[in-house]
Amino acid sequence: MMPNRCRWCAPLVLAALVGIVGIVGDARAQQTRKLFALPMVRLDLGPLWLVAGTPRGAHQSGFTAHLSAGAGIGWPGIGLERYFTPSVWLYPEVSYDYRDVAQRGSHTASAGLGVAWGNLLWANGGYAARISAGVVGEDPAIGMRHGIFGRFLGTLFNLELSHQLLSAGGVITHELQITAGLNLGSIMLLAQ
Repeated sequence: MMPNRCRWCAPLVLAALVGIVGIVGDARAQQTRKLFALPMVRLDLGPLWLVAGTPRGAHQSGFTAHLSAGAGIGWPGIGLERYFTPSVWLYPEVSYDYRDVAQRGSHTASAGLGVAWGNLLWANGGYAARISAGVVGEDPAIGMRHGIFGRFLGTLFNLELSHQLLSAGGVITHELQITAGLNLGSIMLLAQ
């Protein structure tokens, strides 16, 4: 039988140990989820196909190029761990988009955000949505593009399947695009 003065000692020591482990564990969790940002300067090229809104007699396919700048922002960890730990990634970006389709060239600017899941070194994938404005031929244009993407090997390589809705000259077109490209900002990753 324990003396009265020590009856609460064991539960207090146990509670203190649990508290210390919790504080240390929480500090470690905070440390391993440190914000990490990677510059993104991408050039993406690929074919596109008009699926609706095609002017009569126009070509049904074309070519697109996107030059974009932005960042990859994630919370993967610290040190070497950040390359292998899965994380949520945010990809804000602005871009210049050139399209050559339906015997008309277009020049638009777009801005948007992508949300992805995965690790930095091997692969992460997600969904991106962008708004666009510019000109198609001589006509002002406005629209949006959204799609799914994958980024591979430290975001060096990019692959995206997207749908674009663009209104210009009283015609609304729907396009499917497949683009592949390189992130020149990944070279900064190697320098760290």
